[in-house]
Amino acid sequence: AIERLLAIAHAPIRKRFEPGALDPAKLGLAPPQAELRLDGTAIAFGTTDAIDGDRYALAAGRVAMLPDRFSVVLHETPDAEILARKP
Repeated sequence: AIERLLAIAHAPIRKRFEPGALDPAKLGLAPPQAELRLDGTAIAFGTTDAIDGDRYALAAGRVAMLPDRFSVVLHETPDAEILARKP
């Protein structure tokens, strides 16, 4: 699970927006649907884009769009991987 969370930091950014260009509340970023902190950087995750299905993310005041392949990992409970490994 940790490896999958760390992989988010290397996700390709498909599109970036200048600070203030978009309303975070309309993108599900205020409050965020999920938040991840890596090396002191907070990344907030919002809704997905209706056209391409990319996930809105907010870090350092900038909104970006990422491929939505991490939402399952972000919404798992901490014990989900342990429970999945039980025989």
